[in-house]
Amino acid sequence: MRTLGRTAALVALLASSSATAHADVTPGERDAGDTSSKGASADPAHLRAAAEAFDTGGAAFKRKDFEAAASSFEAAYVAVPGAKALRLAIRSHSEAGHGARAATLAALAQARYPGDDVTQKLAAETIEQLEPLLQRVQVNCSPSCTVTFGAPEPVLGEPSARWTVYVDPGKPALRATFVDGRGEATKEVNAVAGRTTSVTLEAKAKRVPAVVEPAPVPVPVPTPAPVASPPPAPPLTASDPPPAPPRSRGIPRGVFIGGVVVTAVLGGVTIWSGVDTVSHPGADAVRVACAGKGETCPEYEAGRAHQLRTNVLLGATVGVAVVTGVLGIFTKWKGNAAAAPASAFQILPTAAALDRGAALGAVGRF
Repeated sequence: MRTLGRTAALVALLASSSATAHADVTPGERDAGDTSSKGASADPAHLRAAAEAFDTGGAAFKRKDFEAAASSFEAAYVAVPGAKALRLAIRSHSEAGHGARAATLAALAQARYPGDDVTQKLAAETIEQLEPLLQRVQVNCSPSCTVTFGAPEPVLGEPSARWTVYVDPGKPALRATFVDGRGEATKEVNAVAGRTTSVTLEAKAKRVPAVVEPAPVPVPVPTPAPVASPPPAPPLTASDPPPAPPRSRGIPRGVFIGGVVVTAVLGGVTIWSGVDTVSHPGADAVRVACAGKGETCPEYEAGRAHQLRTNVLLGATVGVAVVTGVLGIFTKWKGNAAAAPASAFQILPTAAALDRGAALGAVGRF
């Protein structure tokens, strides 16, 4: 019954300002109308939370604990937005010496309640008194955002594309939290008392995760079957014309050797890239640095880039190895391949697929 009575009293306070529970907070607030309140349509749970916050704020203001009072009146405004709660929060912050917060809430009150004379008068007086001691910052967000500066709590209000905030002289950091899960952006402001500046904070474009294709599996090159030696030519007679010199067939050995060298170099670079991908930045470092940041985290993007580089190098290594193996089949291993006897020593390349890559080699034949 007591809670329901408090809730009903709060609705009446927000709708017509006839309640007197906090009349001792400031005499000028006693008959002020809250012309823009949403209290009449607020959720009952929000009404109860606002009533409790008002009680706590009023008690704290009465005992001159203005910092606690400011926090309670802000909580009441968040639960049930209204000019009354915002005015009391401005007064409490002013009394607590929180000039930047008081002036920022005054700017919010000017924009939110243009038809409330009492609110407009308090906001104008607050800004006139504090503005020479602070820097005014016009914040432009793309897309809409909420703004935080110099404290963990954001400025009151729904996400907006434009904010007016006041900051103390120094180098406070402005942080914008964007709608639609677009992340955050920060900007350090070199604040000077009495100056006005403009800051634009933009969200990063959404990125679609890249799909990493698996590395191709190399196809083993079969060892060619031995070719039977042709039958011996019949002996020449005096009337037979001299035989034409044999044509040189096959690919020079230097081409095959060059392919082996290139394959070895690419293999070494691929191994280095794989080791670098695992250790820089490393899975543990990515998990720590990117906790809660999603796939736009710099450490995560660096790891993906290193992984892509390793995959490309692996594909290139395997491709060169396969081509080298095929070239080895047609390589001219002696000066006259056609005249070489079948029993001559031969070197043939081999290639095989392994669990973690490809292997190249050569076999001898007598």
